[in-house]
Amino acid sequence: MKNLINEIDSCIKDFITDKKDNLELQEAKSIINLIENSIFAPGKRFRPLFCVASYLNFGGEYNQEIIKLASALELLHSFALIHDDIMDNSDLRRGKPTIHVVAQSKGIGILAGDVTLVLADQLFNSAASTFDSTTCKKLLSYYNDTKLNLCLGQYLDILEENTVTSSEEKLFLMRHYKTGKYTIESPMHIGMIAAGVTDPDKYEQVSEFAKYLGEAFQVRDDIGGTFANEEDIGKPIGSDILSNKKTYIWQLLYLSETKFLIDTIDIKDEIKEYYSKTELSDNDVKKVQELLITAGVKDACENYIDAEYIQAKKIINSLNFNDDLQELAHMCAYRNN
Repeated sequence: MKNLINEIDSCIKDFITDKKDNLELQEAKSIINLIENSIFAPGKRFRPLFCVASYLNFGGEYNQEIIKLASALELLHSFALIHDDIMDNSDLRRGKPTIHVVAQSKGIGILAGDVTLVLADQLFNSAASTFDSTTCKKLLSYYNDTKLNLCLGQYLDILEENTVTSSEEKLFLMRHYKTGKYTIESPMHIGMIAAGVTDPDKYEQVSEFAKYLGEAFQVRDDIGGTFANEEDIGKPIGSDILSNKKTYIWQLLYLSETKFLIDTIDIKDEIKEYYSKTELSDNDVKKVQELLITAGVKDACENYIDAEYIQAKKIINSLNFNDDLQELAHMCAYRNN
């Protein structure tokens, strides 16, 4: 897997270097440098890895074009992160200052995201054009749908941030579009299209797999955003508590239909008081973390991840996924555990 990550990074680096060297407006090279520094911060590369592993799993023969398609998905992800950081007013990403912070300009940050999207499109379109005409059309159509769904998922996220009330159904839909479809389903489907898979049942099974694994993936992120330290996740300690994000943890605390009850109502009310504050000290965040653990919220999240992963594993066995896909699925749910 590490060798594949190196190949993806090398592909992106070569592509960006070529674009930078051949810019008609050399004075604008600095924005490419900003993008480059952001892209090569340490990351898991889940999306391109799922694309390549899916392609190989469904009978594709290894070649540089699938690496290029997959690398374009990492550029697309970088575009999303750049804009997401601006919308969330985030100062850190993967332990490094975000682009708009480095540039000291949200306007430049937005443009950097736009340029990254253009680069993703150019790389994907170039790679897709090497396949036969039917496959090329399918790849381009699906890629465009992926971009649209990515933006719609972000829109749902922003809507939820500005909504006082919510529901399990709405929060699941948001998580599915932001994570399950975007991180797992779309990359795998692109790999399947490139491999020539035409059986609709296989696409449907992969979609179901992505639904379960996507939930496990996102709730694992929610645990990190609430309990992990800054060094582990590259964001401020307790970042989701500070921003009162509508995570699965928020869902456990606030939605009565959630199948989880905190036995001690006093603890639940105390936690909610912290979540409603506009500013929290490091000690406040640590206190909330302790209360959440005492209330059993962290254990409830782990149990939910286990349950979703078990369902995903059934589909893994049914479709006889290769070792790389099985390893990726486990990493999504449990990271380095």
